[in-house]
Amino acid sequence: MDFPDNDIDIELSLENEELEIKNVKGINYTRLHHLLQQERWQEADQETIKVMLQVANSENIYFRKEDIERFPSSDLRTINQLWLEYSKNKFGFSIQEDIYARLGSAGESENEVWEQFGCIVGWKQGKHWLNYEKLTFDLNLAPYGHLPTIWMDLSAHNRTSCFSLLSLNL
Repeated sequence: MDFPDNDIDIELSLENEELEIKNVKGINYTRLHHLLQQERWQEADQETIKVMLQVANSENIYFRKEDIERFPSSDLRTINQLWLEYSKNKFGFSIQEDIYARLGSAGESENEVWEQFGCIVGWKQGKHWLNYEKLTFDLNLAPYGHLPTIWMDLSAHNRTSCFSLLSLNL
C-alpha cells in the first residue's frame, strides 16, 4: 500500500464540535490538555502514557493486553480528541488506527503490517526502529500518526488487541 510522503487523506473533522473531556476513572486531563494546547508534543506524549496507565490502573511502564482490553472507550475518545484538536488532525489514535487498518486490508502478515506502519508513522527508518529520543516532536516535520507513541513498544500479541480496541472504541 502506498502512502506518498506520508500525506494521507484523513477524513476527520472537529469543526462545529466542542472539545468534550469525558472520563470514567476520574483522571484529570488538564495537564495533557495544556501541553497539547502549547504544542509541547514530547511532554504531551509522555503525559498521555502516564494518564493511560493511570486509567488502566497499571503499575507497569508499558501497556499490556489486559490494560488494553479494560480501557474505557470514553477516556480513549477524550485523549484522541485532545490530540486531534491541537495537532490539527495530524496526531491521534484514530489517525494511527486508520493507517493500520489500511495496511491490514492488504492481506499481509501482522509483522509486515507493523513494519510498514512503523515506517509510515516515522517510528522506523529502513530496517531500524528508532529510539524514543530520535522521534520527531515537531508538528510540521513529523509524519501523520507519529504521536502518541504509547503503542510503539507493544509486543506482536498485543498489537492486534490494541488496534481492535481502537477500531471498536473510536
